[in-house]
Amino acid sequence: MSAPRTNIETQKRWHRAPLIGMTVVVVFALGLLFWQMVKVADEGTPQDSGASEIDGRTGEPVPGSDTPPGDLPATPDSDLPPVEIPTPAPDVEIPPVPAPTTNTP
Repeated sequence: MSAPRTNIETQKRWHRAPLIGMTVVVVFALGLLFWQMVKVADEGTPQDSGASEIDGRTGEPVPGSDTPPGDLPATPDSDLPPVEIPTPAPDVEIPPVPAPTTNTP
């Protein structure tokens, strides 16, 4: 069964407004995406807080990374007990998975 009215020129006219509307919406969405990307890129990375760097192996401040005067001290005064780092679990051997058996006649 075919369509009863297939006047292509009339159909072009009827579809023109919706197609223009969809194009405007896509252009607007791309504009918002571009604006957001520019906004995020403009913010850049945050500035250094000025706190001393701490060596991860020893816990001591790294020489030459002192806190500038007027900033917070590198080690805060606290009544909390030191945090204990748990030791890793001993190596455990996992037994190998047995090979699957096939029953073929």
